[in-house]
Amino acid sequence: MVLTPQRYRIVREHWRLCRESNPWGGHAWRPWQNRDMVNNVLRDTKNYLRRAGTELSGPFNLNAFRKSYAQNLANAGTPPRTLAQLLGHANTRVTMQFYNRVTDANEKAAGEALNRLLAPKTESEQRRVQG
Repeated sequence: MVLTPQRYRIVREHWRLCRESNPWGGHAWRPWQNRDMVNNVLRDTKNYLRRAGTELSGPFNLNAFRKSYAQNLANAGTPPRTLAQLLGHANTRVTMQFYNRVTDANEKAAGEALNRLLAPKTESEQRRVQG
């Protein structure tokens, strides 16, 4: 999301009003909350998805992107320490708990890797294995 100069001025004015405890244009005053900014990001993301022709099949939130990103990296074999760092986790235990799932694709990839490791490398080894 690009924070345009106009939007930046509006956000800054809202923060100033919050600090001074002034009402916002006649509305009842309430403190600024992080969700005020998140709602703007969520709204903009939905607009970008719509313009890109992407249809959402169900409820959507920004955490869905984060989880999808992390799960795709985990499925691609990203080391847990790297994934933890990218996600901002303090340690790999949290990362492993949520993103180290056994999927059919992961199970198949593990089997193929094991077969490559155990496969005979030369013709003489192949004859020896076949008996």
